[in-house]
Amino acid sequence: MQRTPFCNYGKSYVKEVISIIELCQPQKNRQIQLLKFCLLNGSTLFKSFSLFMCPDEWSNYWTGPRESAEYLNAVIFKAKSTQEILSASEKGDFLQNPVNLSMLFRPTTLLNALRQATARKMSKALDELRLVSSWDNRPQAGAVLSMQVKGIQLQGALFDGLLRETSSSSPPTTVAPPLALSWMPLDSSPASSSDSVLVPLYSDSDRQSLIAPVTMPCRNPDQWNIAAVALFLK
Repeated sequence: MQRTPFCNYGKSYVKEVISIIELCQPQKNRQIQLLKFCLLNGSTLFKSFSLFMCPDEWSNYWTGPRESAEYLNAVIFKAKSTQEILSASEKGDFLQNPVNLSMLFRPTTLLNALRQATARKMSKALDELRLVSSWDNRPQAGAVLSMQVKGIQLQGALFDGLLRETSSSSPPTTVAPPLALSWMPLDSSPASSSDSVLVPLYSDSDRQSLIAPVTMPCRNPDQWNIAAVALFLK
């Protein structure tokens, strides 16, 4: 069976997960030797363990929770999610169900896999495609592949099909409806910019890691302070 970009994505992530787990949880005798070495050499790694903090060596590989136990729990959770994606992609039904991107180590890699699959189907170069979004639970007209994304949080505005201002009683964040993401040719007709704004989608509420800008419908785009509005995965 020919590998799809999604299969390649899943298999590469399985290897990455194994590397992370090996980094975080060495065999017991290796762990004892490591801790002895850290203690004798005054290593910052041992200091991190003693404070129940995530060592910098781990964060350099994947930026996750700062507390070491939470970090390991997140690795296990994302490892299981990666295996589910791999199984679904091998069955060919990966795009049939919404995806929670917060379950992945690097969501942008999955978007790139979708881009590769679209480019192959449309016989286009990767740089001839642009990312488009739709909030009406339907893919963009003309899209050959589309991915539904769920679990997105919205901050700085309310959304019911149109962006709306918050009030004093509004919660800090709300759950956005499912988002359809597709890659379309650069020369395809774009959605009207007169009734929408680009809102950044981040990996978390720290707004440090940008995944992609997302188009959101609204009225009077010029009135929006986009710096205050953001989407994030968790």
